[in-house]
Amino acid sequence: MTTSNNTYVKRTQRDYTLGFKLLVSLSIKERSVRETRQAELAPVNGMVLELRRFIPRLGTRKLYFFWKPKLIAKGTKIGRDALFDYLREESLLVKPKRSYTKTTNSRH
Repeated sequence: MTTSNNTYVKRTQRDYTLGFKLLVSLSIKERSVRETRQAELAPVNGMVLELRRFIPRLGTRKLYFFWKPKLIAKGTKIGRDALFDYLREESLLVKPKRSYTKTTNSRH
């Protein structure tokens, strides 16, 4: 009885060690992939700020439509949803205008 219990404990300790090593290696790889992706998308930030200087409320879908040929020519692979995610991380999404109802026409 005790030997099977000891092997069970050893097995779980080994599994935890392997799992921890795997977790650490995955987090290192994820970090390097994220840093590479941010370096690849760094010019997009400048392009957004430059274009919004002239058209301040230009949304992400139109930005993507305008830039798709440029991005393909540069070799930057990004889709519309990924562009939304990137602009959200950089706090560059356009805040929607608040709509309100005008109930009284006082100029009659």
